[in-house]
Amino acid sequence: MLLCAFTINAQVKSKSPTRTINYSNGDRYVGQTRNGQRHGKGIYYWAEGDKYDGEWTNNKENGFGTKTYANGDFYIGDWENGIINGEGIYHWVDNGQYTGEFVDGRRSGKGTMLYANKERYVGEWKDDRRTGKGLMFYTNNDKYDGEWENDVRSGNGIMYYINGDKYKGSWVNDEQHGNGVYVWSNKDRYEGEFTYSIIRGTGIMYYANGNRYEGHFENNAANGKGVFEWADKSKHHGDKYIGFVKDAEPNGKGIYYFSNGDVYEGEFKLGKPNGYGEYKYKNGDVYEGDWLNGKRHGFGKYFYATGDYFEGYYVDGERTKKQRRKLKY
Repeated sequence: MLLCAFTINAQVKSKSPTRTINYSNGDRYVGQTRNGQRHGKGIYYWAEGDKYDGEWTNNKENGFGTKTYANGDFYIGDWENGIINGEGIYHWVDNGQYTGEFVDGRRSGKGTMLYANKERYVGEWKDDRRTGKGLMFYTNNDKYDGEWENDVRSGNGIMYYINGDKYKGSWVNDEQHGNGVYVWSNKDRYEGEFTYSIIRGTGIMYYANGNRYEGHFENNAANGKGVFEWADKSKHHGDKYIGFVKDAEPNGKGIYYFSNGDVYEGEFKLGKPNGYGEYKYKNGDVYEGDWLNGKRHGFGKYFYATGDYFEGYYVDGERTKKQRRKLKY
């Protein structure tokens, strides 16, 4: 603190425990002194409008005191050698209020910040930034409980969303990044990799209806190579698929195992056999050929378990008129 030349009010006796000191720059002190220095309890008025009311040691704020700033901000709490140090409350006119620990004038340690927009943070601080473990309450009633670094979510944490969703896992720069678990309000659950808040990488999706997918994900959906297993009560009735998928549907090359024992191996598009593939029926029949929208369509061969076979063209699942020929094995 810059000290200017001062004059002692002549009306105050020198032996009085309380003195008034008027400084040449317009500042004023009213309080106790020792050896000509502010020492004990006193009030300091700055010419620009700031005011400190509290304890002093050798001309410096030291102990407990309240400082009111010209802009309306104020601080109530501990001081050390003229600097805010210890525990206290700092109130900003336009940015809320902090209650907690300070180091060298900065929020450091444990404290609670109530923001002007009614958001609230309770946790650890370092150099005026949320750093360490903390709990954040957002205005939309979302809640985050976890680790922070430099004022952003970083490390491990849990995000509770007002719609009932929940994320638990790794965070980087305020984004879900790394390994985590996301549970939707409908009880669907994903366990695996995230890339900047997008489901991307390897993971497992457990659906509330009992379905399960394990494999690669892109853009928040099953995309790439993986394994689908459908629950008995789903529309696929316990079927299983191994192969490539797009937007959670078989797409590309794969093998589809039907719960009734049938097996299809070949090309898919939008969840249906499309292109070339081989279908093996439980009864021993086999079809090899072209497919379109889940039906035999184009050229193909149908081998019967009896030894007969048909070779020819199909349209919309029905073969064209052509005599079957005997196939000798």
